[in-house]
Amino acid sequence: MNKLSNQISFFTNLKTLIKDNFRNIIIFIFILLLFFIGQQVYSFFNNQKILKLSILYEEAKNTNSENQFLKDMKNISEDKGFYSYMAKLEIINSKVKNKNYNESYEDYVILLNDSNLNNLYKTSISINASYNLLNQIDNTKILNLLSYVDQDIDSFAGYYLEILYLLYNSENDKKNIQITYDQIMNNENIHPSIKNRVKKINDFEKYK
Repeated sequence: MNKLSNQISFFTNLKTLIKDNFRNIIIFIFILLLFFIGQQVYSFFNNQKILKLSILYEEAKNTNSENQFLKDMKNISEDKGFYSYMAKLEIINSKVKNKNYNESYEDYVILLNDSNLNNLYKTSISINASYNLLNQIDNTKILNLLSYVDQDIDSFAGYYLEILYLLYNSENDKKNIQITYDQIMNNENIHPSIKNRVKKINDFEKYK
């Protein structure tokens, strides 16, 4: 009997609590509903925006006009997100292709200092930039590009050391050439294709 009475009392108190706070509960539910709808609307328009940028990017890539290509990429680059960075890289690649090496270097540095890029993207861009500009700009600038490489990312270790090896080779720095060569050959995580490239260069330089 006491158990039944306690249950009745509980539901009575609960009913009173809901009645007393009915307006606040409705407001809370309404706010939650608005938040949920807002999230859905934002997600929808954001996806539409990304889709639009992807279409613009692909259309720009397929244009036959270099001027139109650069104009479209400039417009995409002024946005935010993945395609913005892709467009910036396309613009830099165009400058490299046209032998504007120092300007390309400056653009790479600006991009690498973007705080929104994580270390993986910075490392990838740094390696790509170093290969693109190797023997085209001063070696100190290549070393600066390599300073953005996250050496904890093992998958880029071979490329990083190969570029260093090529730099030391261009300077005929025999001591560092040998040190870097040994690092490459003794690292089990470095892809055989990189080792083969470096070995061929090393053998050629040794016996020429």
